[in-house]
Amino acid sequence: PVAALFEVFPTPCLEGSSRQSLLERLEKLEEQQHQEMAELEEQLKALEPIETESQGPKGKKKDSPEMIAFKQDKRRKTKELNALHLVQR
Repeated sequence: PVAALFEVFPTPCLEGSSRQSLLERLEKLEEQQHQEMAELEEQLKALEPIETESQGPKGKKKDSPEMIAFKQDKRRKTKELNALHLVQR
């Protein structure tokens, strides 16, 4: 038989001033991250190529190589920014 005994501790909480300070820092960080994401979206929108589609086999529409490269770059940049934001949090 294996038994374990756990002590119950009260939930930690912050004092009024430190709690307010933490919430303000979180709001600033969140605002900064939203702004960075909006700037990235504007930059990518400016770089987006004109959509040209070609006919693939069986009449399916297929993106041009430029559009495919743009979408891959967009995903990569967005993923990098999200990873940076996760580290900042």
